[in-house]
Amino acid sequence: MVLYFLNDAQFKTKLNKLLFYADFANYKTTGFSISGCNYAAIDMGPVPDNFKHIYGLLEKEAFLSTEIKMQFEKETEKFLPLKSFDAFLFSEKEIEIMNQVRSKFGRYSATELINISHEELAWLNNASTNAIIDYSLYAPQLKAL
Repeated sequence: MVLYFLNDAQFKTKLNKLLFYADFANYKTTGFSISGCNYAAIDMGPVPDNFKHIYGLLEKEAFLSTEIKMQFEKETEKFLPLKSFDAFLFSEKEIEIMNQVRSKFGRYSATELINISHEELAWLNNASTNAIIDYSLYAPQLKAL
């Protein structure tokens, strides 16, 4: 799923939001997330729990590489795919959901996606404690999709 979204989101913040929306939209529709990741509510919005570890593992296993770039006078990580997305690993419904997320949010900036995600009850009700977001409670209430 990370490889799927790297064409639209090479920077961590935007990628995290696209992953959140794909997983929660799929759960809303099917009762299952795509990635199996838990998501935490942090100050910049919902993110895969332990996302630094996840991206580090993907780099170690040669799925992507990481470059440090200056963006808005701040160092940020840019991800570059080293392998191609394999659609055969996903169901038709999962591909459909990922396409919906890409169509809806692919053109938005990271800042815009942070603001959109801050409107979600999943973030609003969990941000003060950086809690893990409960799929069963918050996927049905997803506003943006």
